[in-house]
This record gives sequence, structure tokens and C-alpha cells, in this order.
Amino acid sequence: MLRALSIGGPTLEKWRINRLILSVWDASSGQYFYPPFQFFEGRVIPAVASIMRWLEPYSNGSGWGEVEWWLSPHSLLDGKSPAEIIQLESARVLMIAEQEFSEDPAAFW
Repeated sequence: MLRALSIGGPTLEKWRINRLILSVWDASSGQYFYPPFQFFEGRVIPAVASIMRWLEPYSNGSGWGEVEWWLSPHSLLDGKSPAEIIQLESARVLMIAEQEFSEDPAAFW
């Protein structure tokens, strides 16, 4: 991962801590994993950091809840998951995240 991004471990850790990228904790191996859909041509897709800010209030800290959102088909994305189209339509995925997570979660109860 580090070689593909041309960065060092401290930079990757800083990105993880600041939630600029999605990191997923794997307790069985004791390490973080970084899903590849958030990278394009050796760089982090810029919209990922903004999307991660929208997802933060719904995080349990492990990254698995965020993975569920990224990989689940979404009706506003024509049934595709955000992970499937982030590389080509990052602005659209960001718009969907803003729309979905700016609403009051209790408004529909």
C-alpha cells in the first residue's frame, strides 16, 4: 500500500487518524486495512475525506460500519454502491453522502 501511494507509514497513519481515508481494523491480524476503491492512479480520491466526515457520526471506530455504507447498493446511485462509482463519479457520491447524512436520523421515527 505504502509503495503504491509513494508515502511513508507516518503519513498513512496520519491520514487514518484524521479520517482522510477509510481504514478498517482487523482484530484477528491486529492491523488496519485500506479498501482499494478509495484510491485511483496511486492517489487517494479527494472526495473520500469529505465523505468520511459525513460518515463519522455513525462510526463505531472500527471502520466496519463505514464499509457497509460504501459497499451497499444505493437507490440514488441506480442500485450501485458508492465504492463501485467513486472513481468515476466522486462528486455524485459526495452529494449522496451529504444528502443522506445531513438529515436528522430521528426525523423519520
